[in-house]
Amino acid sequence: KGYEYVNRTTPCVVCHSGRYQDDDDVDDLTCKLCPAGFFIADDQEDESFHTAQSDCLECEAGTFSDLGARYCGTCPAGKHVNDSLALKTCSECAPGRFSASAGQDTCGPCGRGMHQDLPGKAYCLPCIPGRANNLTAQVECTACAPGRLSQNTRAEACTDCPRGAHQPDKSSAS
Repeated sequence: KGYEYVNRTTPCVVCHSGRYQDDDDVDDLTCKLCPAGFFIADDQEDESFHTAQSDCLECEAGTFSDLGARYCGTCPAGKHVNDSLALKTCSECAPGRFSASAGQDTCGPCGRGMHQDLPGKAYCLPCIPGRANNLTAQVECTACAPGRLSQNTRAEACTDCPRGAHQPDKSSAS
């Protein structure tokens, strides 16, 4: 256990990092990979770290690993650790959501007056004048209707034109 068969003339070697061997009675044996979300850092130093799948250590919260990993990594900004189906992988934030820093477990929703139409972003964009948005997690800002306007960025609502003014166009800032 903990060793891998090389060939008939070479002695067996300790499994590489991210691998283990829990069988010892089979010819032509190769080490097994730790599952995604788990790792073994030892690289052929100590066979006792490679004798069972339970030797594969689970990645900490906010980190992930692929199959057969030596270490766990941190998801970059714009991504989050997706641990659905019991596999910890790095996934892009969905449109309308963001992750401003590395190592996040979840992506937060864009706030009111903000939006993001692309996946995998570390930021949300403000609604520009003439557009508004009063909901969170939105992929776009809504154009102000004729007779209504928004003059500031990050507007949460369009307002009626001032008394005596008229705005016939959609999406107006003035």
